This record gives sequence, structure tokens and C-alpha cells, in this order.
Amino acid sequence: MPPFLKLVADDLYNEFGNDISKLNLVFPSKRASLFFNKYLSENLKTPIWQPSTITISELMYKISGLRQTDSLSLIVKLYDIYQKQLHTEETFDNFYFWGEVMLADFDQVDKYRVDAFKLFTNILDIKEIDERFGGFTPEQIEVLKSYLGVMTDSNNSIIRDRYLSIWKVLGSIYREFRSAIISEGICYDGLAYSLAAAKLDDSTNAPLDGTYAFIGFNALNECERALFKHLKKTNNALFYWDYDVSYIQSDVHEAALFLRDNLNEFRNKLGPEHFNNFNKNSKIYLIATPSGVTQAKLLPQIISNLKSESSVLGINTAIVLPEEHLLLPVLSALPDDIGELNITMGYPLKETAAYNLAEFLIKLHINSRTDDEGRVRFYHRDVLSVLNHPYLQIIDSEKCNSIINRIKTENIIFVDSSDLASFPVGEALFVGQTSGSKMAAYMVEVCRFIAGHINKKTETENFNARIELEYLFSLFTNLNRLVDVINQNSIDISLKIFRQLFRKAFAQTRVSFSGEPLSGIQIMGFLETRTLDFENVIMLSVNDDVLPGNHHRPSFITPSLRFAYGLPDYSHQNAIYGYYFYRLLQRSRQVYLVYRNRAEGLMSGELSRFALQLLMESGKKIERIDVKFDLGITTQNEILIEKTESVIKKLDRYLSDDEGKKYLSPSAFTSYLSCPLRFYYRYIADIRESDEVAEEVDLPGFGKILHAAMDLIYRSIGKETIEKFDLELIVNNPQGLDLLIEKAFAKEYLKTDKEDIKTLLTGRNLLILEQIKYSIVKMLKTDILRTPFKILKMEEEVRANLQFKGNGKEYLLRIGGIVDRLDTDGNTIKVVDYKTGKSDGKGEFTSVDDFFDAKKSDKNKEVFQIFTYCYALKQQEGYADIKPDLWFIRNVSPNYVPGVIYKESVKSKIEVKSFNQFESFFVDKLKNLASDIFDTAKPFSQITDLDACKKCPYGGICGRS
Repeated sequence: MPPFLKLVADDLYNEFGNDISKLNLVFPSKRASLFFNKYLSENLKTPIWQPSTITISELMYKISGLRQTDSLSLIVKLYDIYQKQLHTEETFDNFYFWGEVMLADFDQVDKYRVDAFKLFTNILDIKEIDERFGGFTPEQIEVLKSYLGVMTDSNNSIIRDRYLSIWKVLGSIYREFRSAIISEGICYDGLAYSLAAAKLDDSTNAPLDGTYAFIGFNALNECERALFKHLKKTNNALFYWDYDVSYIQSDVHEAALFLRDNLNEFRNKLGPEHFNNFNKNSKIYLIATPSGVTQAKLLPQIISNLKSESSVLGINTAIVLPEEHLLLPVLSALPDDIGELNITMGYPLKETAAYNLAEFLIKLHINSRTDDEGRVRFYHRDVLSVLNHPYLQIIDSEKCNSIINRIKTENIIFVDSSDLASFPVGEALFVGQTSGSKMAAYMVEVCRFIAGHINKKTETENFNARIELEYLFSLFTNLNRLVDVINQNSIDISLKIFRQLFRKAFAQTRVSFSGEPLSGIQIMGFLETRTLDFENVIMLSVNDDVLPGNHHRPSFITPSLRFAYGLPDYSHQNAIYGYYFYRLLQRSRQVYLVYRNRAEGLMSGELSRFALQLLMESGKKIERIDVKFDLGITTQNEILIEKTESVIKKLDRYLSDDEGKKYLSPSAFTSYLSCPLRFYYRYIADIRESDEVAEEVDLPGFGKILHAAMDLIYRSIGKETIEKFDLELIVNNPQGLDLLIEKAFAKEYLKTDKEDIKTLLTGRNLLILEQIKYSIVKMLKTDILRTPFKILKMEEEVRANLQFKGNGKEYLLRIGGIVDRLDTDGNTIKVVDYKTGKSDGKGEFTSVDDFFDAKKSDKNKEVFQIFTYCYALKQQEGYADIKPDLWFIRNVSPNYVPGVIYKESVKSKIEVKSFNQFESFFVDKLKNLASDIFDTAKPFSQITDLDACKKCPYGGICGRS
């Protein structure tokens, strides 16, 4: 079965011989002309001049006499006319989307030669408006409200009237816009087509000479039909249509919707004997896969199968990707011995790392802040996105990671630009931009800078970044064009508007790959297969979401008017895709149609209607294959960490005879009680949770700020003995108290010494600051009732040694922690521990045994902690006795007194006034716990309560999160 283009080449050469050079060949795409010339060369015995080849779009522009311009420039001109006609101050950002809709509508009106005056007059029919409005979804109505400037609570008639006001001027906008751009000698596709058709109607003014051969067309708009009729009338046209009798003879098959009329009106130069191929022997495999990327993973096996039947795979084989984003997974999946490849499709620029960096930088500047002194600060999330980007990691990962670690450890919410300018990349990127036009120029320079540094890496290190440099070059080229358009049209845009322009201008931009188009396996997009034939076809994404897909686009022209005036609708698109699908298969010998059979994101996982049609109507034997994942799910064994020599060595760091300063805190003991494995991860393996910037003060952060503030307040008094007068003076001086609290807030949360911090705080953090102030005032009032007292320690570390027996020998373990406050009224020494959490049932205990019960330890951990401090302080300071005081600051009682309560029975509660009362039993139990931790016969094991694992930071390691 010779390919269609070879049939055409043979037919033309047989008829015209070497005079074929005088013909004008018109193709749907440029790629078709390359294959045509290849087949033509096979007929030649002597060199000849290549025939003139042109696409139909190029031909129409040539006839019109106007030049094509970019859509952004057209939308800017359309915006000016829109403002004048509607007398509105609508921003360009809001208009851009609707400008695209208008431009697309005008394009179709012109291509299908619709009487614009009649069309826009019909649009004004109120009944039509009502019908159209009734078809809106609630989401579309919300969009309309936003666009039309109508309040949310406005009724539907107001929205309809506002929408109608735009439709009233559409005709005027169309005429004025058309006239304005014609006068400048520029146009969009539809206008070029319309003007060309008008010239062709006047045969005396038609600038066409010679014979034209139209090859491989399908759906024609009215302007193209006018061109065909004109050349047919003058006997200067040859028509080559490609089809198959399997669908052309059907009255309902969508693949033949347009060709039936075309064949009747413009006779096919090739005879019908060439178009009965689909029903001949060919193998079709329909393969279902569970995901999009899995489709790419199947390619090595499919190619291996093809090679088993044909040792050489080259230009006779095509891998068709209706979804462009699968290109990189496909290239990664192809076997190393694949041979030559030719990528004939462009890769979406918006899917590349270069585009992502551009997005990050735009967002970085939109969210930046400038203070009164002109200093620029960038939001930490945006800074981290930029610094973590692969390009910056390639250029200077050491410096980038250093700044990343500093931002996280110091909890910097807004990063000063001067702190980011400490290395060349930071100096180039973190420069404040105040307008869209400046942002565009800045982006161009960033592209140049990044590409230069990456290129140096490729020269000095064994590093291949060619494809990334291609992405950067494409971004650089298109940004330059965007800069030119902005400057030429004097558009005054903000950073947010620039982001919208950037996204819309780059939405359809493709990165082209260079290669030899006439050798190797062809990797191409679905639409690029037009007029081409391959023996072997591998088509991915044969899903209904993709083929034909949902091609409904926004339009001011209602569906009923589209039908009345013959404008394209959804059935038009279905027919076009149906034709391309069947045409590609009709001469193939082996076809692999691969699709995903599971919902994935917005994709439904449904097989394409064209493939279903093949199964039900073609009569061909189609082999169905269902690919499934072997998940290999196994029951996870319990994790046990044996106390080997290396583990014991790390555990010994907490012993007193070790030269280090490590000690086990009360939190370490309660961690072991709750889960020995968690204790191992945190205190033996030293696996810590990664630092993250806390945008809002969390509960631990709240406690740190409060502790620091109380420390500052009491140190500001300047003496050890605190009198009632001292605290009343502070409480009655709210401004001075606020300064101390804000200083603590700045130090603990913002990691800064700046005193005026309210400019750095937003939203909930401002409320939390006020909550801390309220809590501290309440605490000071409680302390007034406890005066006079003498402060012995504030926020100081205490340590002690715990002697215990284990493994047949004596151990001396360091224990300790940070004591919030130690004070005395002259008679009793009290250790005070502030607690910012809920006080419900806390600070009370029924038995010391409960402290060491894994199921009850969490409820009693506060008392366990303060008892440990009491023991350490007695040993360190030599005190005879200590009173433990837990201070729950959320307690709302005005007469609240800090303390610890011992519940002798259900009805009897006693305040613990002496640690000595419980010391002996507590210390014995603590020694037993320490002995258990050091017991070499007991591994660090997981707990069995899975609910307790849900909030554990190590759940991911255990596989229980």
C-alpha cells in the first residue's frame, strides 16, 4: 500500500514530467511537503527545480496583500476600540480574556464569510439572549458577575442587561477594528482569508498564476472553498483527496462529513482504486493502562514486538502523542538501541523548568514588600521556590542551600533583598521590580544571565544541559517579543497584569526540536500526521477526553446562531478528529492504540469514541490487552532496633562519664514511654524534623514567646525580690509592657532585634500578639497575689545525675532541662513551669505509677516533667525540699493559684506542697525506666497503637503515617 503522498507524487510526475517544477503545490502543513519531495525524488533520473510548495494559510496572506501580526498586538488595538465603544474604564487585564474571545469570533466570522451586520443584529434579539442566559452554569454566572462589574447580590436581569450592552457594540467594534488594522497593513488569519476571497470573487483582480494542486485537505471554510471554486473555474486547479471507502460510503460516519461534499464538488485526481485499504489485513492492538506515564513505559516492549517482525524501524514508524506533555516521559522510556529519532512536535514551553522559574520570579515580585526606607523584602515561600529551582541549584547549590537553611532556622517570613544579594545569582535575581514593563525587561536579562552560567557549567564540568538551554532560549526569544509589544503599544501594566499577559502569551508557545525529518522513527503530535502514512503506528492517549476531547471555547456567538450561519461547532471538531484518526490507520500494517482506563485528575479514563467505533463497526479483529500494576503489597514487619555495640555507644553519650554535655530531658523519657522506636529516632539516631518557616505562631511558638517575655519583664525590674508595687507599675504601664513583649516576639519568632514589629505582622499573628499580651497581664496579676517573692532562677538549665543498675553494672545518667522559674517566699522554694496548652485534667495525678504507664503517661507528662526538675534542683542546688507549681495560663479563674494536685480519692484532692512526699517512689521508678532504656536485651520497638502514630513525625519512616 503506497503512501498517499507517493501516489500524488507519482501521478503528478507521470502527467507533467520535469514540468512539475512549474506547479504550485498547496499542503495543509509544511511537513507534508518534505515527505512529498522525498517521494518525488524517487521518480527523478535527472535534477530538476523543486516545485513551489506553500501552505494554504500562506497563500491566503499572499493574495490578501497584508502581513500577519501577533495576537497580543491585535488585542491591544481591540482594547482601545472596545473602551471607546463601551465608554468604559475596564482594565486591560480584565479585558484580555474577552479580547481573545472576540478575536476568535471575528476570525470565524471572516473565514466563513458571515454577514457580520446580520449576525450581530440577530444577537441583539432579546429572546436569543434569554435562551443563552438560561444555559449558563452557576460558575459561569459568577464569572460574568466579576467581568461585568455587577455586584454579587444583583439579580440575573442586571447581568443580562450588562451582557447585552456589550453585544450591542460587537458589530461596531468589529467594523472599526477591521478598518483600523487594514489601514496599518496588518491582519489576523480570518481577515486575510476574507480579503483574499473578496479578491477572488473579482476574477479581474485575482493575483494567481499557474496551476495549483491542493493535496490532502478535509474540512474547508468558505474562503478556502471560494479559492477552490475560483481555480476550478479557470481550470487551474488539481485536487487530491485522501479517504477510504470504509467510511466514505457511510451516510453517518463523521470521518466523511466534509469529504463527501468535497469529492462531489471538486473531483479527485486519483482514481477510487487507491482508496480501499482499511479492510485489508492489518493488526490492531488496543492496550489499556492504569496511568498516563505507564503508556510511555510500554514503548520498549511495543518496539521490541515491531522489531521482531521488521528488523529495521525508521521513517515507516510513528509514535503519535495527542498529549504533548507525554513527550519527555516517552523520550525517557525509549530503549537505548532505538536508533535514529525525529521529533516533529513542539514541547509546551509552560511544561519546562525555564517557564517555572519565570512563574516563580513573577510571583516573587508580586508578593514582595517595600518599606518606607525603600528596602525590598521578599516572601519566604517565593524565595525558597526560586532558590530550590534546578537552575539555581546547578549554578550555586552551596550558597542557595545556605540561605535556605538560614531562612528556615531563623524563621524569616519576609527576606530582605540585601541578605539575598551575597552571591552573583542572588544579586541578579532578587532586585525589586515595580511595574510590568520593568518586569519584562528584567526577565529577559535573567534568562541571559541564567543561560550564561549554565553554559559555563557545561564547558567546565561533565554536565549536559543542552535541552535546558533550548528551553531558556525559547523563553528568552518570546520574552523579547513581549517586551517589544509592550513598548510599542505603550501599555501601562502592573505586575499582576503582566503575569496574566505572560501566561496568555506563552500558553501556546512550543519549543521546537531540531532533527533530520526524513529519517528515523517519527515522534509527532496528532495533528502533524495529516497526509502522512506509516506502516507502524503507536498512538498514546486514545481517550475520549483527548480524541476528540472537549473543544468548546467561550464565544459571544450563541450555538443556535452558529448553526444558522454555518459556523463551526462541536460536531465540526468531532468530524475533523475522526477523519484524522481513520486516515492515519487506513494504510497501516500494525497499529497499537494505548489508553488509560482509570480516572486520573480531570481525565475520566474513558476509551475514545473512535476506538469504540472501531471495535463495534469495523469488523476487524482487534486484540485487547489490559496492563495492570503488580503492586507487590506485603504486610510490613514490625521494626525492631537491636541495641548493638554502635547503638549502645550512641546511648552512652548521655552518661556522666562521657565528655559530652548531652542529657536526657523529661521529654525524652516520655517519648520512650509513648514509643521506644520514636525515642531511638530522635535521641539515638538524631533524626530531627526538618525546619520549616512557620508563617503563623503555633502553640510551641506561643509558649516560647511567652517564656521569653516573662524573662524580659522580670529582668527589667532589676532586683531579685519582687514587691507588689513592682508588678503594679508594669501592669499600669501598657506601652512599656508592650515593648518588652514585642521584643520577645521579635527575638523568638521573627529572629530580629527590630522593635517596631507590627509592620512585619499580618492577620492571625497580630491577634496572637494581642493574646500573648492579654495572657501576660493576667499572669502578672496572679503574681501580684503571690508577692513578695524572690526570684532565684529564670529560664536556666539544670542538671543532675541519676544512678541506676542495669546489665549487671552501675550507670550514672545525666538528666536535666530548662526551668522556667525558681522563686521563694522566704519559707518555700517553688519551681514554676508555665504551660500554654489546655489545662483540662492536667496538673493532677492519682499515682506516680501513672507517670510510667505508656497508656497514661501522656496525660501526666506535665507533672512528670516538674517532678524531674524538682529532683534535679535538689541534687544540683542542695535544697532540702521544693514545691512543684504548674502554671496553666489558659485558666480563666481570677483567683487561680499555680500548683500540682494529688487526688487521694475521687472526692479528696490535695495540693502538693512538698516534692519530698513523692521523691523516693518517683526516683525508684525513674531508675527503672532508665534501666529499661539501657537494657541490651530489649530492642527499641514500635508501639501497637496505630492511632498514636498519626501525629508522629517519624510515621513516614515506619510506614504508618
